[in-house]
Amino acid sequence: MKIVSSLFLFLAIMLVAQHRIIAVPATVNYYKLGNEKTAARDYSGAIEDYTKAIGQDPNNAKAYNNRGSVKMELGELDGALEDYEKAVHIKPDYAEAYYNNAVARNELGDYIGAVADYTKALELNPRFINIYFSRAAAKDRIGDNEGALADYTKAIELNPDHADAYNNRGVTRYKLGDKDGSIADLLQAVQGYFRNGLAKADKGDKKGAIEDYTKVIGITAKNADAYNNRGNARNDLGDKEGAVSDYTKAIEFNPGHTIAYFNRGVVKASQNDKQGAIADFTKAIEYDPQYVKAFYKRGMVKSELGDEKGALEDMKQAAKSGFESARQFLKTQGKHW
Repeated sequence: MKIVSSLFLFLAIMLVAQHRIIAVPATVNYYKLGNEKTAARDYSGAIEDYTKAIGQDPNNAKAYNNRGSVKMELGELDGALEDYEKAVHIKPDYAEAYYNNAVARNELGDYIGAVADYTKALELNPRFINIYFSRAAAKDRIGDNEGALADYTKAIELNPDHADAYNNRGVTRYKLGDKDGSIADLLQAVQGYFRNGLAKADKGDKKGAIEDYTKVIGITAKNADAYNNRGNARNDLGDKEGAVSDYTKAIEFNPGHTIAYFNRGVVKASQNDKQGAIADFTKAIEYDPQYVKAFYKRGMVKSELGDEKGALEDMKQAAKSGFESARQFLKTQGKHW
């Protein structure tokens, strides 16, 4: 019996020791781990950690709010709404949670509830300027055109470059019968979207640029420059067919769009449509006889087709204007300009 008792005591000691080794410390910051997993887009892991954080502290409003945001990312709108409402119940002055709750309500079609939550968020944090635009859009949905107009105007006042606000205010003004004001706003929106497209393309955000140029086209369907620039972005993303289509539209709406002819010629050359490329470069030169790059590109295509005489003529024309690549080409041929 003594031997058996000692054995049980030994096993008990070992189990306790093992438990101490494998136990998770109570100080583990699951909220922080959840944030890290959210940043890494490990949404399932993030939800699990936020849930553990709530288990550690049932009054952790931030954990509820962040878990709600992850659920929004996963399309779990009802679950997100439940978490946001829990967050504001715990922390009634939580402006961000009210805002998120409004977004969830908006996605679920509860526009009246969304307006109420946007308003509460603004009361708690008047500097939460993005809310004016979001609340205006929700007011639009419930037919409160005057309220929407006031909010869009405030959004523009706070951010004079807010192209979406100008666009939406233009539509709202049209609904209210203010056609002149509507036109003025839509023109401002076009300019804003166009500037945004240029900036995004310059920063390498080609998809974002395409979205903005598409918005321009949605307002002014015959905007040749928007089609040309969207064609450039599509070409940069490898969408050659889409680029050619946009350049063609630009030329359709502005037959003298020299750059669109040149750009389409470049894409056609890359697609091995040599004759089509030559035709486009020729058209560009017709509209702008000083278009040096068009001479050079046409010369290159002619050279690839074996038209050495035509190639040399074009290269000499480009070289005379100081185009270095053309001069290098002629040097390799032992020719002078």
